[in-house]
Formats: sequence, structure tokens, C-alpha cells
Amino acid sequence: MNNLFDIDKTEILKISAKQGTGVEDVLAAVIEKIPSPEYDREKPLRAFVFDSWYDRFKGVVAHIAVCDGVVKKGERVICASSGKKYEITEVGILYPMQVPSDSLYAGQVGYAMMNMRNIDEAQIGDTFFHEKSSVQPLPGFKSATPMVFAGMFPTDQSEFPNLRSAIEKLTLNDRSVQVKADNSPALGQGYRLGFLGLLHMDVFSQRLDQEFDTSVIITAPNVAYKMKIKGEKNLKLYGTDVITVLNPCLMPEPSIITEYYEPMVNGTIISPSEYINELTALCIDHRGRVKDQSYIDSTRIILRAIFPLSEILVDFFDELKSMSSGYARYLKTIYRSL
Repeated sequence: MNNLFDIDKTEILKISAKQGTGVEDVLAAVIEKIPSPEYDREKPLRAFVFDSWYDRFKGVVAHIAVCDGVVKKGERVICASSGKKYEITEVGILYPMQVPSDSLYAGQVGYAMMNMRNIDEAQIGDTFFHEKSSVQPLPGFKSATPMVFAGMFPTDQSEFPNLRSAIEKLTLNDRSVQVKADNSPALGQGYRLGFLGLLHMDVFSQRLDQEFDTSVIITAPNVAYKMKIKGEKNLKLYGTDVITVLNPCLMPEPSIITEYYEPMVNGTIISPSEYINELTALCIDHRGRVKDQSYIDSTRIILRAIFPLSEILVDFFDELKSMSSGYARYLKTIYRSL
């Protein structure tokens, strides 16, 4: 750990989720090392929504962090983004189940119910405040950028309303999923979804099946390409000089394109040193470029390379694991000119 990440070994906590050991040390370290958030119970209410989910009987349940003031059952609050007014029907803490209480004070984290029936009413990153107060909304979360896109279509078109409802409820507490309506001549109505990665896509599709009994057809994953265009007429038409294209059928005329960009991934591979030749060949086969390599110790090597994201979407990691006992992880994604 010290060689790989330059972490002081005295700062490393030993913990096993499987055996449950070391958990108390982690909790103590959180209290000791992470500064307490600033809050003031005398100020007007500001409650930050950091998660939400849908209860079929009670509607939307918002998980909130009370940053200022106090919120009580029966009070009326306003949503900062929409301006809608709600009455608090229940508040409480998660322990880990829902434990109702009369109020939540600044510095506490809990849940709130407000008779919300529309899943879009509890947006993650939103702020709620009292009806008669004027406060500055809290800064929200920065939206994650999807990197992998795939189409999802119901196996039977009569199930499309159920798929739509299931996707709406799942995306309620997973705002990183980008959703756009799609239509295929072969598969019918469906959605084009954007995910953070392949694992994210797999987990989402499994939840659709397990939690909503929704069977879907998933198209092969692809990535978004960017193109720089020219001409005043075209700039007015698209509203920008750099456009993003997911479907090749929607590409503009090649004559107006000046540059193409594809998403790239900076990858780090850690492996036993005897596999270095095979790893280098694997990177080259996937249009990768090795930037540098160094020895961690006498038996392991760390290799850093840059790849086109499209080249490692499907089978790269399977090939890597079958070739060696190496591991890979993304550091960041950039767009490179083609």
C-alpha cells in the first residue's frame, strides 16, 4: 500500500467485512479524522436531500441531512428547485430501520415523508426550507458523466409501461443513470440509458429483474463520440461547435466535420512481473499506448497505459484476468482527437 499509493503504513486500518473485525477502529477514525459539518439550530431550516426511494404505500421517502434549523412533523416546507409546498407527514432516523420521531435537528441525518407521489419531486441535491423563510439553497451534487450507453427494450411491447415505471423508480436513487426515450424498428419502444461503466449497467439490469420482475433486451454497449463542426448555419442548427453522437445514423454530413474525438481511459494495471510481455501485447491489440511502467517490488510491476474506451468495454478485463492475476482500474476519462 505504501509503494502503490504513497500512504503512511501507520495510517492504514485493518478491517474485514467478512469477519467483522476492525469496524470499531474505522468508526473511531471517522470521528477523529473527519471534521464535523458546520450547522446552526437557531438558523432557518435547510434540509439537504441526499437520497430517496419509493414506497408503494407511503410514496416517496426522502433521506435528508438537516444542515440548519429544525424540521417537525406537521410543518409545511418548500422545495427550492420546484417551489412546491408540502406538509411533513413523518420524520425520523434510520437505525438502520425507520424509527419515527417528532423532529430532526441541525446536525442530524434521517428521513422525511411529505405525501409525494411523483418520483421526480425528491431530487437528490435539492434543498427544503420552511414556508415563510427565505434561505440560500445548499449547493447540490455535481452530476456524474455516463460513459457507457446501451438500449433497453421490453421483451414484450405490452410490458413497456411496466418498464417505464421500473426505470423511473430505480433512477430515483441512482441519478447517475441517464435516460432517453428510444425507438427501434426491430425492438419497438424502449430507452437509451447511460451508465458509469459495464458493472453499473449489469447491476441496474439485475435490479430491474429482481426488484420489478421486468425482463428486458439489452443492446450491445457503446460509447459517445464527439465531433467538431464548421459553418455558421450548422452552428446555429446544433447550438454548439462540438456535438455528441451515440447513434451512427445521427451523424452529420462528413463535409461539415473538422475533427472527431473519442473517449479515452487512463488505466493502471498491476501484475506479476513475468507477464509484462503479454500485457504489453494485450494493450497494443486494444489500441492502447503504454505510457510508463515501474516495479513495485521484486515480483510485481505497475503499468500505466491509455486506451480508447470502446476497445475495453467488452472483453478486455476477461482477457487480462485469464492472462495473469493482474488488476485494472480507471483513473479518468478524456476525449482525444482521432
